[in-house]
Amino acid sequence: MRTGSLAIAVTVLAFAWLGPLPALTRQSFAAHMTLHMIVVAVAAPLVALGIAGTRADPVRIAPRFVAPIQASMIELVVVWAWHLPALHQAARHGTGPFVLEQASFAAAGVLLWTAAIGGVRGQRRLRAGAGVL
Repeated sequence: MRTGSLAIAVTVLAFAWLGPLPALTRQSFAAHMTLHMIVVAVAAPLVALGIAGTRADPVRIAPRFVAPIQASMIELVVVWAWHLPALHQAARHGTGPFVLEQASFAAAGVLLWTAAIGGVRGQRRLRAGAGVL
């Protein structure tokens, strides 16, 4: 399942980032938001499923620092920061800021999802419960 989840995540990200959506985001707010949702709500959980419980799982690497509530706050700050008018316009009209925006959304999303479903097997239910909050 891990390899399959990661393969699907890479396919989804390739479609999202290399398909028509990035060009459409310059003129369409709907395309912009669709791209965000694909990265954070589709690809990120697939990556998290693929790395949960492995050596790449950030929860196993630093369990005290990768907790669901803190990860959700980080994701919230990342998303809202990129929606400040200056950053939002920069990401919609510049390649560098767009790549940075998308990378930070993907990283924050993976952090959030692994915080909720990662770690050692015995603690996953507790983490998932905190993640629901």
